[in-house]
Amino acid sequence: MPSFEKINYLLRPSKQVERKLMLETMQKLSEMGYFLHEYTYFGFGSIYYADFILFHKYLHITEMICAEINNIEKRMLFNKPYEFINLEMKSAGSIIPELNREKRHLVWLDYDYSLDVDILSDLRSCLHVLAPGSILIISLSSELRSLQRKIDINVSKKMKYSEKCAWVIEYLNDLVGSYYGTEIKNSHLAQNNLPPVMAKSIRNFIRSCLSARENMTFYQLFNYLYSDGTQMLTIGGIIDNSDREEKFEESNIYSLFSVTKDEIPIQISVPPLTNREKLWLDQNVMQLKKYITEHSTLPDSMAFEINLDAINNYELPEKRQNRK
Repeated sequence: MPSFEKINYLLRPSKQVERKLMLETMQKLSEMGYFLHEYTYFGFGSIYYADFILFHKYLHITEMICAEINNIEKRMLFNKPYEFINLEMKSAGSIIPELNREKRHLVWLDYDYSLDVDILSDLRSCLHVLAPGSILIISLSSELRSLQRKIDINVSKKMKYSEKCAWVIEYLNDLVGSYYGTEIKNSHLAQNNLPPVMAKSIRNFIRSCLSARENMTFYQLFNYLYSDGTQMLTIGGIIDNSDREEKFEESNIYSLFSVTKDEIPIQISVPPLTNREKLWLDQNVMQLKKYITEHSTLPDSMAFEINLDAINNYELPEKRQNRK
């Protein structure tokens, strides 16, 4: 079943926060001379076209290409929000080689499954054709159960959990072990350990591919981890000339909360809240966190029931300013 039939992409709060963090960064990039309104956006629209609408509204992009592999052309055309979106009922892999190599692109390969040979092939194609100054982002599932689904279903039914884990370890070592740098082991499959393994492997894969292009490198900007039902990892940044590092440092873009050069992802955790609950939290969260620090529990004055972890993960404005 296609993911758009299981998930309303407009109702995923953590995904919405991720989009807003990206927009904050891209607006800073525009100040640095990366004029996003001149870019072509290439991505996967699904029937909701959420990213297309957002990037047109806030980045003023008017050249867009949407790839859709499912056999739903009428539905895609019915829901297409702008005439200037070029809808291609093809796989990303068949479209990427045809992208204009003289024009900067914003490419978001937003997969709803985990790392495999086809994803690496799409990445490699992008890194071969994208013009300097282009932005490349990849999102994919980063949890063990998604990798275990790659086992043949009939074989999987007969396997013990430990055997499935062993299969995944061999799979990852064959796929990206050389890019991770050391042998991937059973301990790397833990929920908190797997995303950094994948992030490092993908980043090193990108830089390895770019080594074939003279004076080109990858400047990581995005490394996010979130869950709206499935744990997702997003890695992204700019492909540009190797002498741009000083420009990036002087711009203070790395001081933005939305930007990280680290291998450890920024975790986006958004509790499901009504508008009224969010307003109350915004007004009281500083006092709440102080109380939690002192007592390790929520006060009796809470206006509604909420998980302690949700409060701890609720972002404060000053946290955005202080994050390096």
